[in-house]
Amino acid sequence: SRILQVLPKQSQDLIELAKRALLSGRSDTVALCIEEPISAEQRQSLEQAATQGGSECLLIQIRPRLH
Repeated sequence: SRILQVLPKQSQDLIELAKRALLSGRSDTVALCIEEPISAEQRQSLEQAATQGGSECLLIQIRPRLH
């Protein structure tokens, strides 16, 4: 089982980069660390890309630490 973590450069959009990785089908799972919740439309586009590429998408929401 192969997992790919998507880490965009500043000029790249995380969702678009993840969609390309999912569509490629080169990884069983594509993991994204996000700071803010994504929209329903973005979630649906990731689900469609995962289905088409035969992959899974793992969303990990990072929350700021409480001091």
